[in-house]
Amino acid sequence: RPPHTTAASPSRSSRRSPHRWPDDVEITAYFVISEALANVYKHAEATAVGVRAQAEPGQLVVEVSDNGRGGAHGLTGLRARAEAVNGRLIVVSEPGQGTTVRAVIPGEPLCES
Repeated sequence: RPPHTTAASPSRSSRRSPHRWPDDVEITAYFVISEALANVYKHAEATAVGVRAQAEPGQLVVEVSDNGRGGAHGLTGLRARAEAVNGRLIVVSEPGQGTTVRAVIPGEPLCES
């Protein structure tokens, strides 16, 4: 662990969707969330972090928010990953106000068999 970081406490929610999503949607969501969490761990000095995934008509929205130092930049890899599936990445990160990384990934849940 880098010496400048502190442990962040995750917030938890256990509402589970009954649907799976197409592979490109699930893979994009996984990498956006995992890379955003890695950035929190490495850079944010956060004490709390939250992860949210929300099915909306025609898209899956994933969001990682922290209460760290803010001022995030250099997320071009995440943006490129979202754009590769016609999605978009929104980053809100004011110095001293934490960071929210939100990916909007187009797609529809798969039907259950």
